[in-house]
Amino acid sequence: PGGYNSAAHGGPVGMGGMNTMNTGYAESAPDFSIQVPKELFRSASSTIPATASMVTSCKAPIGGLLRPFTSPMNCDVDVIRPGAGGIVRCHRCRTYINPYVAWVENGRKWRCNICSHLNETSSA
Repeated sequence: PGGYNSAAHGGPVGMGGMNTMNTGYAESAPDFSIQVPKELFRSASSTIPATASMVTSCKAPIGGLLRPFTSPMNCDVDVIRPGAGGIVRCHRCRTYINPYVAWVENGRKWRCNICSHLNETSSA
């Protein structure tokens, strides 16, 4: 009484008028020959588990790098070339310096955001 009846308008009851039974798309097997360009998506693993039992037995995290706004003309990733001193890392936990460290003593030292160790800033 007074409410919207989705079943009367072609949709199943409780689905807000969305007809999930007839999508208009033909069901087909996935086309595994389609390859996503490596500039757009790069997986952290060369294979992924195919079944739920494999997922629970391997317990490996699955991840990847997605770059949706890259263009085919600009597909190179900028590489930072560290100086002779190498990449700056925490002396205690070996975490790389990152935007979340705290700078102290006017930049002469930095506090690691992982282990709170106070590190000296190199002069070079």
